[in-house]
Amino acid sequence: IEKPNSYIDALKSLFFSTVPLVIIYLAIFSTRNLSLHFIKEKNNSSLTSAIGVGNTLLNVVGLSVFMSLNAGLISRSAQAFGAKNYPLVGLYLHRALIINAIALIPGVCLLFWADKVCIWVGFDELTAYNIQKMTSGCIIGIYAMMIYHTLTSYLYSCDIFHPSSIVLITSSVVFAILSWILFNKTDMDVYAVAISFNVMNILNALLIFLYIVIKKPVPGTFFWFKRQSFKDLWGLFTHEFLVGSMVFLEWISYEIIYLFAGKLTLTELSSLTIVFTNFQTLYAVPVSLADTVLAFVGNAMGGGDI
Repeated sequence: IEKPNSYIDALKSLFFSTVPLVIIYLAIFSTRNLSLHFIKEKNNSSLTSAIGVGNTLLNVVGLSVFMSLNAGLISRSAQAFGAKNYPLVGLYLHRALIINAIALIPGVCLLFWADKVCIWVGFDELTAYNIQKMTSGCIIGIYAMMIYHTLTSYLYSCDIFHPSSIVLITSSVVFAILSWILFNKTDMDVYAVAISFNVMNILNALLIFLYIVIKKPVPGTFFWFKRQSFKDLWGLFTHEFLVGSMVFLEWISYEIIYLFAGKLTLTELSSLTIVFTNFQTLYAVPVSLADTVLAFVGNAMGGGDI
């Protein structure tokens, strides 16, 4: 029987490992709010609505997909790490990168033709045009986001949580400075959001990649693709889908609400945009805690400490 203080130690460990993840998600959602703050100062309801809907599309196509699928990666990779099967950890990372890259293809098509979809469901042409300008301009950043979140999930599964938050705090500061410059010194409007989004996510992917390559935090787990990397992709995908489907379906429900919101007036739509963007910050704690628990439980199961 475990001593009572062992539970306290476990809670402390869980808390201090979860905090960096909470910081990450708060930073991500805060950058969305920052874009809305800058654009609201222009008193343009169409642009405010376009950025809000564009952010929601980016969340559905990007963040919700990675949050969902990478939860499955963490659970599988953490078990391999707990069992000290380090080559398998690396192979899971390869397979997750391949799966996520393929899963993005339909979403990227949606981002590219977002104006046609928005007009079809009732948005006015100007708002739909601005939505498409923003989302199509963020495609490079979406792929960079995929790389960053997949690499950080790999680190989480190896009980490494803090570097990811440091990287995202750094890139968020860059995002804030760049957004302020572009919104206040140029007339780019939605393109300012796209450029800032791309720079932030490319910087995230680059910094976390350099950390892994230079620091080598878990030797034997980070190596180039090999033939085994392309095996059992379907098996990992079905596992990831089952683990993360509830999160993804919940985000999809928000997007459905937004599609029906095309019937609202611009003032009502911009108000809904602000409410939804702020509401997303509530996900920071539960999603972070879920990722940490997945990593802890996976490591324990892999090590036979049940």
